[in-house]
Amino acid sequence: AAKKQLDAEHNIRPDPRTYTTLISTVGRRASNASGKNDPTLAFHFLQEMNDRGIRPNGMTYSALIDVCARCSRTDLALKGLRAMWRQKKLEKRAFQQLQNKNAATAAASSTSTSSNSQQIIDNNVVLLNEVGAWTAAINAMGKAGRIETAIRLFTSMYRTGVMPNTITCGCLADFLLKHGKIQEVLQLLAFMKKHRIEPSEVMYTSLMTSAGQLLNSQNKHHNYGYFDFEITETGDSRSAIQMYTALMKTLMERKTRSNNKQQSRWDEGRDSRAELIMKVFLVFQEMKTAGAVPDIASYNVLLRACSVGGDIDRVMDVLQRIKADGLVPSDATWKEALKVAAMAQKSDSAEQLWAYAMTYRGRDKVLIPWKPSVDSFAALILAYLREASTYQNDREKQLVLYKKVITMYKDTLTTSEKRKVDKADLQRSPRALGLILQALVAFENLERLQKHRMILRKLALDIIDLRVWKNQEPRHDRTGRCIEIAKGWRADQKM
Repeated sequence: AAKKQLDAEHNIRPDPRTYTTLISTVGRRASNASGKNDPTLAFHFLQEMNDRGIRPNGMTYSALIDVCARCSRTDLALKGLRAMWRQKKLEKRAFQQLQNKNAATAAASSTSTSSNSQQIIDNNVVLLNEVGAWTAAINAMGKAGRIETAIRLFTSMYRTGVMPNTITCGCLADFLLKHGKIQEVLQLLAFMKKHRIEPSEVMYTSLMTSAGQLLNSQNKHHNYGYFDFEITETGDSRSAIQMYTALMKTLMERKTRSNNKQQSRWDEGRDSRAELIMKVFLVFQEMKTAGAVPDIASYNVLLRACSVGGDIDRVMDVLQRIKADGLVPSDATWKEALKVAAMAQKSDSAEQLWAYAMTYRGRDKVLIPWKPSVDSFAALILAYLREASTYQNDREKQLVLYKKVITMYKDTLTTSEKRKVDKADLQRSPRALGLILQALVAFENLERLQKHRMILRKLALDIIDLRVWKNQEPRHDRTGRCIEIAKGWRADQKM
């Protein structure tokens, strides 16, 4: 009726927004065109759009799928999603034909065209809010209890090039939790961490509540209300700890974004970093309050949180908690602790942590040997480089710090047991070698004696000649610039 009035009285031609609004009203109550819980009219509007040459978008399909879900017709919800997929397929085919025609015309006129035609097609054939339609379909399946279908839809949307967002992930997580799909929830959190999708506050609350329920249900072998499966003590407790740890790891993805901000915005991001650290520690405290015994992976995330603000004092507190709980620190534990010292720009703290790790004794006073990885070694080197960057106007202090890095490198080359770092592993690590190369180039720039400068250049050239760089793409970071400087030294030698 509303559409007819627009046509008759105002002579207004409907657009995609008009039809989307009309579709969203279908099925809410009985009308002359359809009954309550009947989505037929919604598909009629969709067909009318196509007949009139009005292109439906993702919001249109989202409204259509919502109508089908409201009418408890998941079969029609999937039909609506397939209709969107077919529309995109036809549009891609049409665009491909246009591309081929343009390419043929360009070839006839000897004009160059882009070789990455598939990417051009994908970038040009995009539906507004397409992710909303997929999310609506996942929501429809979840409400109907078709969890496996919801999971398949989530996987399919990603494989077809549509990135799930926070709402999509939260929607799926909610249904997974309600149906006891704990491992799937952990996989979803890992996916979100990988793609830097930050969960909403509601999702955090839901996950923490579910983890607490898992812990509270230990030793109980009956249906526990929120989940529709029986729970055993071992699997339940472990899954809860994994969920808490995954939550903390997902929170830490904010760290990467914060660290990529410009230095001029450091003060602006200080409050958000403090909030992040607080949230991670609150999740950890909630886990302990619920009765879970944290594992070493949980403590490692705490250490990683400390690195956000370079909180070296809190690191020692976390290490003491690890000892009190009788846990054995892993190499990742020491690496994260060293990263905190690097963020704090304190090489002396890094050295103290290294010495502490080498002589670490557990709760029972037994020495726990540590074989440092090259990643831990790189964290130690980074602490020296970051501290040196704070002494831009103090040449002597910079020389001292860079010299220590070079001495550590030389010790490793001579298979010295002082650092216990494997030489072969070091020579296969672009990260560690790049940091050492930065120290060599910086030292060479500050050194005044030509004899010493030539020794430094020789060490740098030996590094860039290692096989690890052979198949790497050109770098545009500090290491890349140092490689180019070293190559310039070699060119000078040949002149």
